[in-house]
Amino acid sequence: ATPRPLDPNVVPLGTGDRQLLNAVAQGLVGFNGAGRIEPALAQRWIVTDDGLSYIFRIEEVRWTDGRKVTANEVARRLRAIIGAPS
Repeated sequence: ATPRPLDPNVVPLGTGDRQLLNAVAQGLVGFNGAGRIEPALAQRWIVTDDGLSYIFRIEEVRWTDGRKVTANEVARRLRAIIGAPS
C-alpha cells in the first residue's frame, strides 16, 4: 500500500503505527537507561511551585525539511495532544 501521513490527534493509531511513532518521535524530555528523565528537545525546564505550569527551553533543532523548530509549533502540538479528540 502507498504510505500515508497520519495525525494521531485526529485518527486513532493501530498498534504498528503507535510502535513506529514511539520509536521515531522525540519528545521534550526522554528517559535514560535507569528510567530517569533527561533532556531531549528541551535543553532545560522548570516547574512552577504549584506544579501547574512547566516552562521548557527548547534546544535549537530542525524539522526533517530543514526548518527550525519554533516554540509556537511545539506549543501548538502540545495543545493538540492534550485536546479532544486526542
